Amino acid sequence: MEQMTIAATDIFCYLRGALRGSFGLEDFRDKTIFIFGMGTVGQQLLTMLCFSGPEIVFADESIVNYRAAHKICESIQVASSGDDVYADIIIDLRDNTLSIAQGPAFKTVNLSTLGKEPYTQGIHDFYL
Repeated sequence: MEQMTIAATDIFCYLRGALRGSFGLEDFRDKTIFIFGMGTVGQQLLTMLCFSGPEIVFADESIVNYRAAHKICESIQVASSGDDVYADIIIDLRDNTLSIAQGPAFKTVNLSTLGKEPYTQGIHDFYL
């Protein structure tokens, strides 16, 4: 079975909408974003998220992707197995899911359900 590729721009737009739906603002400041998987889509997404504000942590199965991630965003942190990492947002590119902390629990959405208007969909999917 072939895995569907989701465009990094669609994930980013969806994330912006999801933040607006969850918190009322598209505010990345003081958020910790954990990205699992750092293939081409992950690297493209990282270029969009590498700005002053969010703390970005990632983990990947391939050591090659660690070097690529640091070339894109020098401030990225690497998590290894066994690390306890708190995250406000989890983007799992291996399973195509996006999760946002809402209180003590996470709300998770499968990214393969993204439609033609990911920003608006993100607002609706995560509106409290």
